[in-house]
Amino acid sequence: MTQSPAAVYFRDCDYASPLRRWLAALADFLLLALVLSVTWTALSFRYVPAEVRALPPSRQKQQRVNEHMQPVARPLFLSWMAGCFLYHVGVRRLGGRTVGHLLTGTRVVDAAGAAPSWQALARRFFIALPTVVFLGLPYLACARDPRRRAPHDVWSGTWVVRARAVPAGPARVAWRTRLLGAWPLSYADVEPAEAPIPEPLSTAAPA
Repeated sequence: MTQSPAAVYFRDCDYASPLRRWLAALADFLLLALVLSVTWTALSFRYVPAEVRALPPSRQKQQRVNEHMQPVARPLFLSWMAGCFLYHVGVRRLGGRTVGHLLTGTRVVDAAGAAPSWQALARRFFIALPTVVFLGLPYLACARDPRRRAPHDVWSGTWVVRARAVPAGPARVAWRTRLLGAWPLSYADVEPAEAPIPEPLSTAAPA
């Protein structure tokens, strides 16, 4: 019985481009922001008096709304962050794809080409949080990476490929080192496994 390889690699064209990755991240962010906005609006009908909601848009109205929403603002944000975690980690771990991946035809895989572990996806999520702050700037690093990995892929051992991509062949895990300031940090990469060395041809004369 043939065992599946411990690692695989994909064709260069199968690794998701920086544009696809940025669009996927943008779609997921807009979806989650919409969920937060809708939830905030729904809660405002309970916590904000009708006379305040009826006021015309102004800075003073927003201040009064914020005052009434203050008791639930922090729990709402923490619940939303927990939802973001479950969305980005849970959906991918269960072998599915986020809305962003569905729209751009991509998926996240580990070195073996399968759904990454809970630990890898959790690490990926927390490393990727600054991406939202910097409006996807880390995705520019994908253009310089042979397999188009963003920093949160590099440090979590994940890759983003086209949804229908199939492995091009077996690979081996290669450990590389990058400097973070003065600290060397190791990360895993994959490279095609070496082809087996053919047996030497016999030079003996036939009997």
